[in-house]
Amino acid sequence: MIDTIGLVPIEEYCFFVLQPLATGLLFEVLRSGAIARSGVRAASPLGVTVGAGLTIAGIAALVSDFSEYLGLILVWAGPVVIIQWLYDGRLLAQTTASWAIPLAASTCYLWIADAIAIRIGIWSISDAHTSGLHLGSLPIEEMTFFLLTNAMVLFGLVLLEAAGIRVTSRNERQP
Repeated sequence: MIDTIGLVPIEEYCFFVLQPLATGLLFEVLRSGAIARSGVRAASPLGVTVGAGLTIAGIAALVSDFSEYLGLILVWAGPVVIIQWLYDGRLLAQTTASWAIPLAASTCYLWIADAIAIRIGIWSISDAHTSGLHLGSLPIEEMTFFLLTNAMVLFGLVLLEAAGIRVTSRNERQP
């Protein structure tokens, strides 16, 4: 650990910047074409229900002391997922092919990297704040965190591109 800002290691802040950048770059490399809205924006009842379920499960985890870490992740991510799927769930559902593979690839990569780091002792996850459920050496809380953060990044990129908001290089800009 280099140092902390508050109680959080600087490396953690770096990760919060690098994860969305890496996931976003993978999205750009793997997708097959531009994303355009076909019709009017529409919410997705299924997506909103999933987001609400995440939030409710998070509250239940916090109230029951099942896993503070998992509860906080779900309570934090659930409302963001709800907003994204309320904004244009139809588009997110129609463009699954553009975000599903980057989601799976980036999430699996982070699961493997995190499991290795935990196994060799680079860091550890507090038993006092987790459920104790693991897949190999990886706590389900870490798995959930990486899956949801990557999903929120990718959903956001799809929605931004469909809205015509896109980061371009100097060479792509028109004079």
